[in-house]
Amino acid sequence: MPNLISKTPTPVLPTPAGQYNNGAEGQFRSVLRLFFNRLIGTVDRLLSPVAGGSVLYFPFGVFYSTATQTAAIINTAYPITFNTTSFNDRVSVVSNSRVTVEDSGMFTFEVTAHFSQSSAAHKEAHIWARKNGADIAYSSNQIIIEGSGKQQRAVCMFDIILSAGDYIELMWGTEDISVELHAYAASTPYPAVPSASVSVTYSSNA
Repeated sequence: MPNLISKTPTPVLPTPAGQYNNGAEGQFRSVLRLFFNRLIGTVDRLLSPVAGGSVLYFPFGVFYSTATQTAAIINTAYPITFNTTSFNDRVSVVSNSRVTVEDSGMFTFEVTAHFSQSSAAHKEAHIWARKNGADIAYSSNQIIIEGSGKQQRAVCMFDIILSAGDYIELMWGTEDISVELHAYAASTPYPAVPSASVSVTYSSNA
């Protein structure tokens, strides 16, 4: 990644001589001079008002599902699964549904789900977040899908503090098994539509 700040290597200092040696002293000073020049250059680049932010590193991940996801039983929790990785670094999907982080901090999860249903009546579905197997209180989002075979796109956002190794599952459930997370095949000139996708960004140290 060319925009990352170059890491300043630890200086390899020469072994001290038993007595003062002008050549050894000059080598010692040269090593320190090179180290501090590199360190100052890194700090200056980071604090630059022009492009300082572009060299900062944050963990991230974008994942989506190409498969239609169904509920076999009404009013039952099901994890939203993701079978494809768009791009990621230090954030990954484990066991198809567990979005797992390698760093501690505040993370933002933006979930997009494409609901469809075949009933003529309005139907209700929910999306919520589950951390390390436990539901997060007050994280549920209610989605109403209109009747007569309509589709509904839902976007939900969660800001969650995680420790390294924690995982989040995005859960869903519905009052009617006619409701599903539907994936649509590509149709010229439009690309395919995933049944669900999630974008994960690192917001802050916590």
